[in-house]
Amino acid sequence: MKKSHWKIAKNVLKVVDNQLNFAARNSIRDENYSKIYLCIADDRVVGLLLAEYLEKNDQVSRIIPKTGNCEDIPSNKCKIGISRIWVAQDFRKQKIATNMVLTFERNFVYGTVLKKGENYAFSHTTPDGTNFASKYVGLPNGQFLTYNPCK
Repeated sequence: MKKSHWKIAKNVLKVVDNQLNFAARNSIRDENYSKIYLCIADDRVVGLLLAEYLEKNDQVSRIIPKTGNCEDIPSNKCKIGISRIWVAQDFRKQKIATNMVLTFERNFVYGTVLKKGENYAFSHTTPDGTNFASKYVGLPNGQFLTYNPCK
């Protein structure tokens, strides 16, 4: 992505991070290994998905919300993470998050369609994010992969 596009994306990301109460030293770890997807409606950004390649030290776990269990998995099985996903409050329940994740699955890695529940993890989620990831992935007991970015 061009530097001018990253500048715009970072400005949007500041607003999103504020709404998600996401406090990070660098909101994008590495622009060369990240992609940002925006959904625009009514001449404004109403959805954002930030995806990144995971680093060697990122801890990946399988979370099972319905039981409260969590188990670490080998990090070599999952190499990509959805760092942030956000939809404006007044645009929720319109499949925007679903469509952004579908676009990410089909386009993040050229020539490969990522498999939900296997090839990528969600970063720590809000309660709404947990509900979304659990329903979207569709595995038994609402399980999905999550990751904790290395510090």
